[in-house]
Amino acid sequence: MTTADKLNMYKEKKGFITAISQMLKSYKPKGLTISKIEYEVYKTPYGSYMEWIVVTYYGGGYTAKLTNGNSNTANFRVIAGVLDGGDYSEVHYYEQIKSTSEVVEV
Repeated sequence: MTTADKLNMYKEKKGFITAISQMLKSYKPKGLTISKIEYEVYKTPYGSYMEWIVVTYYGGGYTAKLTNGNSNTANFRVIAGVLDGGDYSEVHYYEQIKSTSEVVEV
C-alpha cells in the first residue's frame, strides 16, 4: 500500500469517527459521559504507523485504544465498548507513542 493510499484510508476512518463523535454531541443521550471521540495516527521512529481512537470523558479523563488495521465496524465496536466507562490499560502506551512519534495529519 502506498503512502497516499494509507493517508486516504486514514482520512476515511477519521471521517467516520468524527461523524460518530458529532452525532453523540448533538443527540446527547441520557447518561452519556463522553465529551469527544478522536482518531489519531502516528508514525513511529521505526517507520510503522499506529492508529488510535481516543475517547475523552467529561472531567478530562480519557481512554486510548490501539486500532491498527481496524475496519470502521471494528472501530465502532471499540467505541461502543468504552461508552459507559473507560479502559485505561493502553493509555500509558499511547502517551509513550505520542511523545516519541510524529503525528500524521489526516
